[in-house]
Amino acid sequence: MICVLPDELLLRILKFIDNPVDLAPLAITCQRFRRLVVDWSIWSGTIGVEAGTSHAANALAVLAEAFTQASEQRTTALTIAAKHNYSSIPRLFDTFLLSQHSSYLRHIELYAPIVQHTTLLKSLSKHPFGWTECTIRDPRNDYAVFDLNAKDYLLRWLETCRTTAEVLELPACPSNWLMMIHGPFSNLHTLALALEPLETTTTNATAVATGSDSQRYWERFREQFPQLRHLTLHLTQDNAFPLFKSLLSNRSLFPWIERITIVSQEDPKKFIQQHELHVGLMRLDGLLRITAGWDLIALDINA
Repeated sequence: MICVLPDELLLRILKFIDNPVDLAPLAITCQRFRRLVVDWSIWSGTIGVEAGTSHAANALAVLAEAFTQASEQRTTALTIAAKHNYSSIPRLFDTFLLSQHSSYLRHIELYAPIVQHTTLLKSLSKHPFGWTECTIRDPRNDYAVFDLNAKDYLLRWLETCRTTAEVLELPACPSNWLMMIHGPFSNLHTLALALEPLETTTTNATAVATGSDSQRYWERFREQFPQLRHLTLHLTQDNAFPLFKSLLSNRSLFPWIERITIVSQEDPKKFIQQHELHVGLMRLDGLLRITAGWDLIALDINA
């Protein structure tokens, strides 16, 4: 009986399905239903594909076809969350980007195992969409760092969105990589990245982090991100703490950042004390909050 209904009515019925991927078995029954299932108008909201199931491959194939058929659509934002190292995800993402229009797609969030990040960055580097908000992270590892092979792709991609980016959540990106971009991120106000110790030939990391090299580092950082207001630093190595502490002693940089958050594998109290945070907060004009853990916070209560 349902087969005699017109396509317009069938599409309205299919839109009531919470997860369009569940329609994948229907897509293999006949060409008409496949055409209806891959219609981009029904692919909205959260699309979940459970890896390892018997129909996962078919579901992703149908989704990829939906992306391909979406060339006339105007997608503005996309979030992909992959819990496992599922090889189809990077290909699916690349297919989606190929089908979209640079004047519309602005917001991307990619949550995937770190081993997939290089491939995802390669796809981004090929599509200069003028992104405004971008997140790429491993949801299960806050301290993972991009593979060196990802560097060229990352730099090529960021060069294309340097003047449009407003939010960059790249906790696996070494901070010194972003210093290699030519020209400032003139509109960026929110940034998350991996803070690594300064490269140096000396064995005394603390002396370097509180000396002229670290001061010049933060001066260069401010030039690169002049409008930065919210900064999250993922400390992948313990010896990066001195470089962070040197930021709190450089009064000439402020007013600039308003909120700083530290994410560290080790207990931050091993490397910085509560009074140091308060002194830094009081010293730096415009800084409103420093968070280095749930029990290590400095807050300007007068703000």
